[in-house]
Amino acid sequence: MKGYHWMIISIQTIYTEWSKKSRGAPGSLKRNSVPEGYELPRATKKIKDGQYIYHDIRCYEYKSFKSDKYEHIGEIGDENIDCKCVRIIPDNRILRILYYHNTEMAGAPTRKHSCYEKKLFEIRNAEWGRVKYNGRFVHTGSGNWYYHKTVVNICCSEKLHKDTYLNKKPDYSYEDMAILR
Repeated sequence: MKGYHWMIISIQTIYTEWSKKSRGAPGSLKRNSVPEGYELPRATKKIKDGQYIYHDIRCYEYKSFKSDKYEHIGEIGDENIDCKCVRIIPDNRILRILYYHNTEMAGAPTRKHSCYEKKLFEIRNAEWGRVKYNGRFVHTGSGNWYYHKTVVNICCSEKLHKDTYLNKKPDYSYEDMAILR
């Protein structure tokens, strides 16, 4: 764990899922009101140097887009941290953020750049970044389409604040938002 003596990482994923019913109004109004950043959980206060907190938020159409929240605290080691299509590589006080659009994890349509991993940006102390992408899947039982938007917020800092993703725009941002039909 060398090089991580001051590093605390926060990863927040916001996954929103809907059907054709919420593609247009009035359902799309509720869907589009899901925030792209949430207050960090209370467990953030327990986190120590060399650890990360993973805050997973899920908002489903069948629950009127109300959020379910889960959290996990882990150790920063030599392994990468994968969040679906986003890979976080802790490297000597820097977080290298990579993106790979994989239709198995992110859905259709296939993107021009989906055949390789793309380096997006590097996050240093007290900076944060956001990666946003979407996709479409086919339900194996019914054959109906369903859609998702995924937002991944990533911060690295000496101390995390509960409003990290609320008070200022990200230092870095990447969007891979396709037109979903």
